[in-house]
Amino acid sequence: VYLDRIFLKYFYDDNIVGIYTLGYLLGQGLSMVYNAVSQAIFSDNFGGRFALYMIHFKWLGALCGILAFIERGNKKLSHKLND
Repeated sequence: VYLDRIFLKYFYDDNIVGIYTLGYLLGQGLSMVYNAVSQAIFSDNFGGRFALYMIHFKWLGALCGILAFIERGNKKLSHKLND
């Protein structure tokens, strides 16, 4: 389970491996919480599947919006630094 970190350690320093590990663990934790909440709320299947899909698309849309906002800020910052 740590083979990916061993390869990263070979090519990069400890900071990069630590950031990768933190992101990986946060992603696993969020996925576990999301699945647990989804199973707890929508286990009866009385319209729950559609609601689950809608929550998924809202979550995905929010992530895309945040990413677009960050990218827009990065472009403005790079233009200011280049000028």
